[in-house]
Amino acid sequence: MKRLTHILFAFLLSAITGCTMEFDPDPEVTGETLVVEGMITDQDRVNRIRLARSQPIGEILNKKVAVTGAVVTITDDDGTVSTLTESPPGTYCTDSVLFRGRVGASYSLRVILGGREYETDFMEMKPVPPI
Repeated sequence: MKRLTHILFAFLLSAITGCTMEFDPDPEVTGETLVVEGMITDQDRVNRIRLARSQPIGEILNKKVAVTGAVVTITDDDGTVSTLTESPPGTYCTDSVLFRGRVGASYSLRVILGGREYETDFMEMKPVPPI
């Protein structure tokens, strides 16, 4: 019985460690990747989208580098485009009076920055399930 336990233990150990894959980041990659963070809700409030730049691998993480001067818009599935305003720097906000998400509607985010354009696919706003 002990021998069977040892064999099972060895098999499980090899299965667990055998599925590990080492990640070697490319040192040539600069830290200039655009990071987009935010959420759209159906609540009567300002929605915020934050833009920042990632940091190069190996640098000490001190703070996010805010991205300013972008044009950020949200488009709904009806074609209505809402332009966000920047305040504070790197944070782009909807107008709480003019924009409010709707459950069942779909939205796309578009960012124009430094001559480049980034756009998401349309995503449907799902209802929040009851707790």
